[in-house]
Amino acid sequence: LYSVSPYFFAKILSELPFFFLLPLSGALLYYHGCGLNDDPDKFFIYLLTLILTYFAGSGYGIFLGSLISDRKVLVTLLPVQQFFKKQILNVPMMLLSGYFVKIENVVGLGYLSYISCLKWGLNAAAVNEFKDLGIEITTQVIGSNGQVIHLKEDIYEIVKEQFSLDYSITASLAVLGGLYLFF
Repeated sequence: LYSVSPYFFAKILSELPFFFLLPLSGALLYYHGCGLNDDPDKFFIYLLTLILTYFAGSGYGIFLGSLISDRKVLVTLLPVQQFFKKQILNVPMMLLSGYFVKIENVVGLGYLSYISCLKWGLNAAAVNEFKDLGIEITTQVIGSNGQVIHLKEDIYEIVKEQFSLDYSITASLAVLGGLYLFF
């Protein structure tokens, strides 16, 4: 009756409003509720990050859906209709994002972090929020001679070290778009 191409493009076009409405509604609800930066430019970069992360995650789903024909296996791998149950692929993607565990501490699988859309979304969102924020954290350290030393460090440098933020916002957003196109 029809080939795969018309089905694929019809599916993408019919889901396109949700690709924008769901991240927009989420960002509007919790961006200011969490007390994130009030700069409108930062909000729109954050929104673009959410949209591209949503696109990349959808690309993973389409890719795996085209590879696996058994519905039971697919439901086990992907979060389809069973949120937080049997999400075999989501847990590694979350671990490889760098939020829960430093990527350097994941032995043998750290290279897989480069295909995790959550890593690139976290990188773009954290750089967007903390870079040029201008907040310094002062830490008091007692030296070997008993003298108190005050160390000042920018909060962005602390977050950068904690989450292994190695890439700019532009690079992270480009990789998210590339992941969607690739998958």
